[in-house]
Formats: sequence, structure tokens, C-alpha cells
Amino acid sequence: MTTTLSAPDATTPPTPTWQLAVGSFLPPEKRSAAQRWIRRVPLTVVLLIQLGMSLRLSNSAYRDEALYIWTGHRMFQHWFDGAVLYDNPSQYFSGSPSVYPALAALLDSAGGLETVRALSVVCMLSATFSIYCFTHRFWGHRAGLAAALAFALAGPTHHLGRFATFDAMALALLAGACALGVRSAQNRSLRWAPLVGAMLALAVMTKYAALMFVPVVLAVTFLSVTWRGTARRLHAKNVALVALATTAGLLALFVATVGAEDYAGFRSTTSGRSGTSIVLPDSPWGIVVRAAGFAGPWFVLAFVGAVVAIVRFRRYGLAVVLLAAAVAPVAYQALIGEAVSIEKHIDFGLVFAAPLIGVLAMRTAQPWRKFVMLGAVVTLLISGAATSARIYDGWSNTRALTDTLEYKFRAAPYIRTLGEPFEPVRYAFNASTEYWQWATTDPVQALYYEPAEGPALRGLDAARAGLSDGYWQVVYFNGSTGASQELEPLLAGFGYTLTDTVPLISKDKVDVYRIWQRFQ
Repeated sequence: MTTTLSAPDATTPPTPTWQLAVGSFLPPEKRSAAQRWIRRVPLTVVLLIQLGMSLRLSNSAYRDEALYIWTGHRMFQHWFDGAVLYDNPSQYFSGSPSVYPALAALLDSAGGLETVRALSVVCMLSATFSIYCFTHRFWGHRAGLAAALAFALAGPTHHLGRFATFDAMALALLAGACALGVRSAQNRSLRWAPLVGAMLALAVMTKYAALMFVPVVLAVTFLSVTWRGTARRLHAKNVALVALATTAGLLALFVATVGAEDYAGFRSTTSGRSGTSIVLPDSPWGIVVRAAGFAGPWFVLAFVGAVVAIVRFRRYGLAVVLLAAAVAPVAYQALIGEAVSIEKHIDFGLVFAAPLIGVLAMRTAQPWRKFVMLGAVVTLLISGAATSARIYDGWSNTRALTDTLEYKFRAAPYIRTLGEPFEPVRYAFNASTEYWQWATTDPVQALYYEPAEGPALRGLDAARAGLSDGYWQVVYFNGSTGASQELEPLLAGFGYTLTDTVPLISKDKVDVYRIWQRFQ
């Protein structure tokens, strides 16, 4: 009997040695089926690295975190108990207060700040997985893994994974919509296109700035297929059009119903921003330099990857769209001259920079290429770890301040306070205090006081009159605003006594709070 040995399929890539080694510990009949799961080990390791880099960060609630969660609790009290809001959060939130703040308040009720931050880390891990998925469909498994690793090592990624704001949720929705859109286009299936549109609409409701990336996701979906055959091209176009129609329809429905006030907030907080309302020392070039300090190596590698994608793989449109999306947040903020939240917005661009970085890992057989890739990974690891620590330690830990104020509230639960900034402290006492017990001099223009005689006052006039009348029993200032610097020398004359001095330590400075009380 003659035995014929067939040659292996030349188109099938050889199984890596490490996968064969792991599979050798399994029974022979299960090795082939297990290779599908063993192949996912590197991606799991990448996700675990990202998880560890985020969880290593620790600090008390930042002002934005405290404001979003506290506002979510207020929204629920307004909806179910009829509590008065006193102001309109839609006017100063750059996302619908009915979406992320409400969800954050639910999680906070279940487990506190760490539970809300857990949502962020889950969202960022899902974004990394989505980046792997659509990069894998562009360039293959190795490129997808490299793209996921590049995103996972970025400092802004670690930061957003431990930051209880709407950024992580919006970013995850954008990345997930991109992965699902590319899959639908390449698999010639329209059934997922409405879900892509729904995810994009929810991303915009969560954070209005996500609207900038809706055309990017649709363009990447359209360009995800190569230009071979009219049918493939037409189907990718149909997926993008159905997703676009769904996104537009859902957003229009939202604005026409519950989101009418949110649309006004969108115009005031996002589309109408010009940078003139916020005093910043940064010039457009200064903003670019600052962005380079957060993610400079990622931008360099993405540019090189775009060149490789164009020259070697002839993916002109896809490379240009991805690179443009990568630099769009920095370019936009440099254009309007506003550096606020640049460290967060950069990460939205890195979602689209990562696939270009993944291109560089496609062919690393030569020893020198492997050394270059290893050097790039080490550089990204060190840069990302240092950057995330710098960002996350940038605000003072307020635990010592809240511990000191806790004794005041125990002695007199209904005292009124005036301080700066007050969001983290107010959030810490959310369960035991009322809205009217809190006031701030940041910004002082919003301060309101109605004396027993005479007209109602606002701003510094309201602060002076209220302090003179002893309206606020506890005042805590750190001298961070011009208003507090002007008001604090007057406190002793108004009958206040300096009772505590609390130093709060951040990475760059010691923030000293002085607590004044009026005991009458």
C-alpha cells in the first residue's frame, strides 16, 4: 500500500512555537481545537497589563468626577422625588446629564467611587479589544495585537481607566461601533448596521465631542473593504449609510423629546467653544507641544505606520483617514486655543492611531526589526507609565480635608459652607447634607445671596454681604482664586476664627487649606 503525504497549505501561516509548546500539555486529540483559545493568550496578557497600569493609580475624587456623580444623584432626586435642581446641568455639561451622570449615580449608590471607576476600566478594556478586532481585519492577527498593545500602554488610556467621567464610556462606544461596522462591511451583513448607528448616537449623547469621530467611524467602515468588485464596495457603502441614518434618526428623536435642553447645552459647551471663555497661557504651538508630552511617541509611530500602509499596502484612503482622526483632537484644540482636557481627548485620537502602529509589526522576521520593535515597546511602556502617573497625581488628595470637615458636620449637621473648589468635598458628604449647605467662590460670578434687607446680590458683593452676616458658618479657602485671596483677609473682621490648617499633597505642590468658623 502506498501512502501519499500531502504538502502543507502554503497559504496557512505556521503555528508559532510558543503555541505548540502550550498545546503540548494537552491530550493530542484536543490540541487542534485548543489552538483557537491558546492564540488569544497574548491579547489577554495585553488586557491584564492595561488593567494593572490603571489600577495602580490612586487618588481622591477629581472635581469633574465628583460633579458628574453628584449631579446624577440630583437628577434622580428630581425625577422621582420632585426635588428642585436650582440650576440646569444641561447648560454646563458637555454631555447629556441624563446619560452618564445618571448611570454613575446608580453605580455610586451600589459601591461608591471605586465602583464608578470600575465602569471606566471596563470601558477602556473593551475599547482595546475593539481596536484589536478591527485592526486584525485590516492587517492580520500580529498587527491587531500590536495595535492593542500600543493603545494599552498609553498614559491617557491608564488615566481614563481610573477616571469616573463620561470619556471612557464614549470612547468605548466609538471603538466598538468601528469594530462592528468593519465586521459588517467585510462580512456583507446589514443586520449589525443599525446597532453601529445606535452605538454612535449613544456615544454622542454621552459626550458631545464624540460627534467629531462619527464621520471617521463611517469612513473607516466604508474603506474597510478593498476595491475589488462593485458588490463589495456597494455593500460597505450601504452599511455606512444605514449606520448614518440610524445615528441621525436617534439623535433627532432625542433632541425632539427629552434632549431639547441638552441641544442648547451642546451649542454652548461644545460646538460654540472658542477658547475665549477660559484663560490659558498656551498658544496653539504650546498646545501641540503639550500633546506631544502626553503621547509624542505614539504620534510618531502612527505617522510612520501611515507611510508604510500607503507605500507597501496601497491603502491610501484608510491610512489618511486614520492619521487625520489621530491628530484631529490636538488640531482642533490648537485651532481654538484651548488646552482643557487635552490629556483625555488625545486618547480618542489614539483609538485610530493604534491600527497604524500595528502595521509596523506585520513583518519582524529580521533580527534588527525585532530589536527595533522591542525598543519601541519599552519606550511606550516607560512613557505611558510616567505620563499616567503625572496626570493622575495632578490634583490634591482631599481625604484629609473631608476628614477634618466631618467633625464640623457631626457637631452641627446643618451648617452652611463656602469653599473652593467644593465639588470633591460636597460629593463626599452627599448622603448627609443638602444642596443649600454648599457654596463656592469658583466661579464667584455664580455666587448668590439675598440679605434680610435690600436687593439680592451676586459675585463678590454677595460673598462680602453673606460673610458679614455670618450666613456661612464654615469657610475653607486655599487661595487658588482671586476671590478667596480678596475675601480671606476680611474673615477675622467678620467674626470668623481660623480653626484648622490642612495641607493637601499633590505631585507638584502642597495645597494648604485654611478652615475658618463663625461660632455665633
